[in-house]
Amino acid sequence: MSSAEPPATPPGEVHPEFEVQFSELEEGTLSAERSADVRSHLASCPACAAAHADFCRTLAALSGLNRVSAPPSLPADVASTIHRRSAGRFFGRRAFGDRVPFEVLAGLALVIGMLIYWLIRSSATGSFRLERERERPGTTAPAPEREVPSR
Repeated sequence: MSSAEPPATPPGEVHPEFEVQFSELEEGTLSAERSADVRSHLASCPACAAAHADFCRTLAALSGLNRVSAPPSLPADVASTIHRRSAGRFFGRRAFGDRVPFEVLAGLALVIGMLIYWLIRSSATGSFRLERERERPGTTAPAPEREVPSR
């Protein structure tokens, strides 16, 4: 027995190497050569032929089931159930500003940041402080006027 051969199955039992291909055989996705091998095995093995017949009966029974479409009121029913259970948090009226998009907040932060940067750069002191009259080196401040006593 070579390693390519499947393990021996006791007589009267289904061969699993063929059973796993019943679905592909019925769907027509097996190669022509493999399909012919499986069909010839089904003709020579009564256990596998019985299992295949049972598989085909099951497929026929399942394919006969009717699909039922959802009632037209289903979306409205689901929405009302969610509204009732959530106390209006999901479908209630929202005031303006309940939800501000992230993009708007990011844009506003960018504009404020640029405005602050511009104010600092355009300031003579490089900060928000107002410039005070300072003495410049090399110049003298005017002397305060003194009262001359009258004689």
